[in-house]
Amino acid sequence: MGRCTNAGRSCACRWCVPASCWRATAARWQRRPVTNAEFTTALARALGVIENLPAPPVAIQLMFGEKAEIVLGSTRLEPAATRASGFRFRFERVEDALADLLTPLRDGTFLRVWEQWIPQPVATLWPFFVDTQVKGPYRLWHHTHDFEPMGAGTLMRDTVRYRLHAGWLGTVAAGRKVGSYVERIFAFRAAKIDEIFGR
Repeated sequence: MGRCTNAGRSCACRWCVPASCWRATAARWQRRPVTNAEFTTALARALGVIENLPAPPVAIQLMFGEKAEIVLGSTRLEPAATRASGFRFRFERVEDALADLLTPLRDGTFLRVWEQWIPQPVATLWPFFVDTQVKGPYRLWHHTHDFEPMGAGTLMRDTVRYRLHAGWLGTVAAGRKVGSYVERIFAFRAAKIDEIFGR
């Protein structure tokens, strides 16, 4: 079976830009290529869910025809140039990397991140603050605001972790609807910010 390291592409791209433009915490991925089967097993364990049985290749071919190769095929990729440049990965094993990244998303917790550039110096904005829900429609709502200098302005980043009531039942019943509502909230705010700064 071929091997693929799709998980490493994001942090490898960040390695190609100045260090001031990316967060060191993103450098989490392991360096050894893994098979799709290994990645799926590690992903299921990190999320605390049961791994389903693999679909038979024949069934995939019947469903997708010639396009089945997109699902069944793979390519062995190794970050040789990245390693040669001196880049160091935080984790050697994909299991450790996914556990660090995804364990906070267990128990039906959703994670959303929005970024928007505004032509305003970071010194004129709040450098960092967090708002959490004490009582309200969510079982958990944790909203982190970050402001980072970027070019002649500021990159504003919102990271939201939220969880619905009623556990998995609440997620099944209202997860998509609530997710769409949260997206609309931040899309409206982004439009208003662009309007205020004349973008």
